[in-house]
Amino acid sequence: MADEKNVNVDNSVSFTDYLGIHKFPNGEMAVAYDDLAPEKQRVIAVACALEVVRAGSYGSGPSGVKAQMDRLSSFADQIQAALKG
Repeated sequence: MADEKNVNVDNSVSFTDYLGIHKFPNGEMAVAYDDLAPEKQRVIAVACALEVVRAGSYGSGPSGVKAQMDRLSSFADQIQAALKG
């Protein structure tokens, strides 16, 4: 599965709108993950995996970032499986 998704942001369209995430007045957000289409579930898993990569790459230089990015799909697979858990 390719981990690539383009989300166009024009005027009022945003990533949260694309995923159907509800934004509460206090700033918290919620999404009915199980009700999302599989491709939207994957977008969430990849976004989470990118956060793991970012945290794991901090201060490691280009080679460390590349090593983490090479594991992106595996991280996303594990996160997606855990969310379906």
